[in-house]
Amino acid sequence: QEDKMKERGLERIHRIQYGIDLDKSYWNEDYPPKEIKIGYVGRIKRWKRFQQVALACQELGYKLIFMGRRDDDEYWKEIVQAMGGEEKMNKTIEFHMNEPEEKMHDVYKQMTVYVGNSWEGRETGTIPFLDALAIGVPVLTTLAGLAKDIIRDGENAVVLEFNNPQPDSKEWEVANK
Repeated sequence: QEDKMKERGLERIHRIQYGIDLDKSYWNEDYPPKEIKIGYVGRIKRWKRFQQVALACQELGYKLIFMGRRDDDEYWKEIVQAMGGEEKMNKTIEFHMNEPEEKMHDVYKQMTVYVGNSWEGRETGTIPFLDALAIGVPVLTTLAGLAKDIIRDGENAVVLEFNNPQPDSKEWEVANK
């Protein structure tokens, strides 16, 4: 593709790995949803710290929308146990596993706030916070991966420190606004 761009006189433009298609995104005119729902998109891996987000939502009584997949069965068992078993976990988490791309934006529309919570140095992406911003969903995120180049605390997102999100922390108050 870069050769084709050079042929057109666009030699200073380079293809990059990350990005979103704004033609497929649309601003959510119906924001905010009637019920507080925290969104989490991605894989369930220990370093992505899904458990901390799930426990914070459980403690605060927020519904957690999870869209993605499980990659680590041992970590999954720890999450289920920490949440008091599958029945209690299912009262907090609304699962959207392997959603087709054309349905993903409908899931984002249900979110009050998107949370990205990866550990420093482990993430190179992430695309989900870009999708959330493009649709108009407020973002709470750590500055992992490309977030540190795009996110400005208090301007286009609220930055979470690289530690466990505490249910009483001021950052979580954005879900109530």
